[in-house]
Amino acid sequence: VRNNDAHPMDDHGHGTHVAGIVASTDSTYLGVAPNASLLALKAMGGDGSGYASDIAAAMEWCISNAETYNVSVISMSLGDSGEYDSSCESSAVGTIMAPLFAAAVAKNISVVVATGNDNHTSGISGPACVTGAIPVGRTGDSDAIVDSGNRGSLLRLMAPGSNIYAPYLGGGYASLGGTSMSTPHVAGAIALMNQYAKAAYGSVLTPDQIEDKLALTGVNIDDEANSGNNYSRINVLAAVQPYLNYTNDT
Repeated sequence: VRNNDAHPMDDHGHGTHVAGIVASTDSTYLGVAPNASLLALKAMGGDGSGYASDIAAAMEWCISNAETYNVSVISMSLGDSGEYDSSCESSAVGTIMAPLFAAAVAKNISVVVATGNDNHTSGISGPACVTGAIPVGRTGDSDAIVDSGNRGSLLRLMAPGSNIYAPYLGGGYASLGGTSMSTPHVAGAIALMNQYAKAAYGSVLTPDQIEDKLALTGVNIDDEANSGNNYSRINVLAAVQPYLNYTNDT
């Protein structure tokens, strides 16, 4: 609890915005998964900064209470501004976070993490670089690559992250951009995928299955000239379509 009180209410604005991208029920600015239930755990201060140990404590709470609250995805729009082109378990943030990422994956909880906005073309921030994370990069209008969005060989998935309207602290809506906005798009998609997979097959998908399916059903984003890689901008309908067909046919 960063503000020495027992409530997790946002006092920065960033948290409200990313939560709204997942689950807003506004008819104009509808979230990706508007019927999803949210758990809010406050690990960052009102200035938007925080410590890996607090983030780890929040993750640990989610993992420990996964069955009670049906936790299927953890969304983290944060990063350390690093530039990692390989798994970063030996880094300062990786040492703290790696055991928790492994514990989450063991419970079929997808951990979706922003890659950062530091203009890096050959590496992503921590903890998105930790094994078990699903890193998320940023596309702009018309699927354009946004130079500020970190990317590299660890990244597979991208999502819209420019001029994203969502609820904001104090009421009303705001337009923000960054990989922070891209990440909850993927978190919402995962919530939907698990919902439909459970309806069709009675079980949720593993984080690896989810990342693979989102990568295979997404729109190819060619960044060979910059990072030397291609990425996949998620296509939510294409990702859930097999489960829709299954439930409609039965």
